[in-house]
Amino acid sequence: MLTRRCLVIAALAWPVSVVAAPGGSPPLPTIDELLMLEGVKSASLSPSGKSLAVLHAVELGDKREARLYVLSMEGRGIPPTVVPIGNYDVEQISWASENRLLLRIRVWEDAYGKRLGFAWKGSFIRTPGSRLVAVGADGNDPVVLFSKEKDLFKAEARLARIIDTMPDDPDHVLLQVWSRRLGAQALYRGNVNTGDVDLIEVGGQSTIGWHAQNGHASVT
Repeated sequence: MLTRRCLVIAALAWPVSVVAAPGGSPPLPTIDELLMLEGVKSASLSPSGKSLAVLHAVELGDKREARLYVLSMEGRGIPPTVVPIGNYDVEQISWASENRLLLRIRVWEDAYGKRLGFAWKGSFIRTPGSRLVAVGADGNDPVVLFSKEKDLFKAEARLARIIDTMPDDPDHVLLQVWSRRLGAQALYRGNVNTGDVDLIEVGGQSTIGWHAQNGHASVT
């Protein structure tokens, strides 16, 4: 189960199960049936088209139960890999490579447990942050990008803006972050296997962001 502490320190232990229909029970849903289930939040096809990842979440009062299905597109009857996520608000899933998935998770508290937001006219307006988790298509070896950059991870609420998945480099993605320390937008290369990030470029005062294609970025 993914916990808030895991997001903070990136010490994730993600349980994985492969679901098969027991004898006498209804068969597992087809891909079409799964996509029509209430609670499907996002779906993404792998770069080769051989696998489909489906994010499913059900609201249970003030909590949610989220899970990730990874299905083979190469043949019927292959049971999906099911990755329990638990009470986390996963906004979107995408593929970093044929073997690694990216989960953008919305968070409402910082690394210290303090609510994210700002004061406005006597009220507190809550605004979410985001974290980016990379996990194997088999549900194993999850890592949180930027988690090893302790100061940045604690200071910045939004650390999940993907600029390019770099199809020619399956181990890395390009990420954009507003850095208060630098006072500017910054471009990072993130390793989806280890969670490590490298600073590539710091924008100027007028920099809005970067456009990128196949790992080649140009400032805007």
